[in-house]
Amino acid sequence: MAQEAQAQIFTEPEPSEHDYQALLSLLSATARGRAFLAEYARRSRLAEAETLRNALTEMDERLGELMAPEAIERPPKALVHLVELLEPAPQEARDAPSRTAQARAPFVALSALSEEERLALFS
Repeated sequence: MAQEAQAQIFTEPEPSEHDYQALLSLLSATARGRAFLAEYARRSRLAEAETLRNALTEMDERLGELMAPEAIERPPKALVHLVELLEPAPQEARDAPSRTAQARAPFVALSALSEEERLALFS
């Protein structure tokens, strides 16, 4: 019997706006109904606030990990990989005229910097 009631709950279509407004007006008509709605809203706000608090706590912990001195001193692997990609191209590629010379100009300029200067740019 309980399983049938559960199955019926999950197979019922979502109430329409008209159904929602009718139920709201019915509950709002009595003191007990208004008390129920107020308690439901309070519990809903508490649950949302708890979810938000947990998310902020997790973000704060993650930011603390990222700002730890040992994390700041070593560059992220992605940044190291990016710097490796910006290493100077072979001489023949730099000497060859092409339409993309202007597009490569920033990379060539970056490749002229030392590794420490490039890391400083991206930190």
